[in-house]
Formats: sequence, structure tokens, C-alpha cells
Amino acid sequence: GGAMSGDSWRHLAAVVRVRPALGWERRRGGGVDTAWQAGDRRLLDRNTGEAHDFDHAFGPEVGNAAVFDACARSLVRSFCDGVSVTVVACGQSGTGKTHTMQGDGPQRPGLVQLASREIFDTLATRTDRQHMLSCSCFEVFKGRAVDLLSQDARAELSVEAGRDGRRVLRG
Repeated sequence: GGAMSGDSWRHLAAVVRVRPALGWERRRGGGVDTAWQAGDRRLLDRNTGEAHDFDHAFGPEVGNAAVFDACARSLVRSFCDGVSVTVVACGQSGTGKTHTMQGDGPQRPGLVQLASREIFDTLATRTDRQHMLSCSCFEVFKGRAVDLLSQDARAELSVEAGRDGRRVLRG
């Protein structure tokens, strides 16, 4: 997929977000939010002084709506214009992927809910044509792919070779 920045296309954006300390981490006086400092486009390891540059770097105080506005809103616009787009959250267990993508309920939605709302709001204003949407949301963990949109919480997807030799998910 691509994200538009002005009139130029980017095919990949690297974004990092430092999650807030969890309750047990705060009680012990630490957490990832004390080890890392995020600002503008840089992530700084406070222990080593090592810095890493990204397209966006968000600290623990930044909510999902702000992450969506900075990183995904332009993808939704492209999607509504017929461009295939993908948002991927990756990282170690406990780093905040589910929080970012799924949120913490209706008052604090994640990127999936924010994107869905934006897509349907945008397409509702485009009454001059018909729309057909396709969406998938899945998790890959320990070599298993699970369909997160299925009513069956254990709906495993199979990974198969496609006609062109690429891997495809079926389920």
C-alpha cells in the first residue's frame, strides 16, 4: 500500500510508539516509558544514549486518535480512492500492538475502529457510485495466523502458495 504525503507517494512508513507503563511496572517504579524517549521522528534509549530515526515516533502520552491522524488517515483516503493499503503492527508480546490496533473500548478506539468509521463516513458522501469493500484483520503469532474478524475466536487461517509463488492466507 502507499501513504500519501503531499503529492508524493511513500510505499512504507516506519512508525514507533512507546506504550505507557503497565500498572505493575508503575508500582515497581519503571516501565518501557521510562527507558525510552520518543519525540518528533526519533526514539532515544535513555540507558545507552543510542538514537533511532523513524517516520514518526510517539511517546506514551500520545493516544490512538493522534496516531491515526498522523499515520493512517491518509491511507484511508487512498483506500477510499481505490488504492490497496495495509497497516501492520509488529513487535514483541506486551508492546502495545493490540492496544494500538483495537483500542480500549468505545471511548478509546484503536486504529481498526477509527479507520472503519472514517471509511464509512467518507463513502457515505460519495453517492455517485457503488462501492465494494474488502477487509481482513488477522494476527500472526508463533507461526499461526488467526482471523480476528471471525465469530470463531480460534478461526485459524492456512498459509498456502499462490499461483505466482507468493504466500497467501486462506480461511
